[in-house]
Amino acid sequence: MRTLVITGASRGLGYHVARRALELGNQVIAVARSDAGLRELQMAWPASCYPVIGDITNVETKGILDSAIVKAGESVHMLINNAGTPGKGSSFLSTVPDQLYAEFGVHCVGPLLATQACAKYFEPGSIIVNITSRLGSIGRTSAGEFSTIETSYSYRIAKAAQNMLSLCFTQDPALTGVIVCGLHPGRIKSGCGRSDAPTEPAEAANRYMRWSESISKEMHGRCYDLNAGEMLW
Repeated sequence: MRTLVITGASRGLGYHVARRALELGNQVIAVARSDAGLRELQMAWPASCYPVIGDITNVETKGILDSAIVKAGESVHMLINNAGTPGKGSSFLSTVPDQLYAEFGVHCVGPLLATQACAKYFEPGSIIVNITSRLGSIGRTSAGEFSTIETSYSYRIAKAAQNMLSLCFTQDPALTGVIVCGLHPGRIKSGCGRSDAPTEPAEAANRYMRWSESISKEMHGRCYDLNAGEMLW
């Protein structure tokens, strides 16, 4: 039985990945600011779902997460840093500092703190998947791929910073033996998705679980599009 830690697990992709993981017989430590979706998961799988209610950008949540990991058996086989918000302001003129601070907190500080909480419970071959976005890809942005898309400056900048965090993880001695990947899950009908997104969160979650079974050491330090293979950071 594997133990997965999933942030942003009360709704959208995070909720459906947690649900699918539980259906497949895994333990899930589900982290979210609200207990709405977590309550449903725990009621359905009371012996294998461990809810953590707290803001992952708050250092105090690290202690709550640590306690849940101990209750679940003191091992983390996969950490999915999924929590995210879409941001506001589609031009530099309409972007304000508070938006940047908020998005950096969710997409960078949150994954950092969650990873710190899990670090001593990782095993050789454990996996960190940071859920990123194609819109945070510097390579694809520099190629002009998104020049006609109106989307949040703060979100794109925060996701690019998160990608750098992922790469820093890959070179950190404290995470030796841990496989780190970035993953763009596709255009999903969720709070962070665009209005024309074609994929339901449950469908993306099924694809994610199938993809996660193929993660190997050769994928360490790479970024992937769930629907199109490896992509530029």
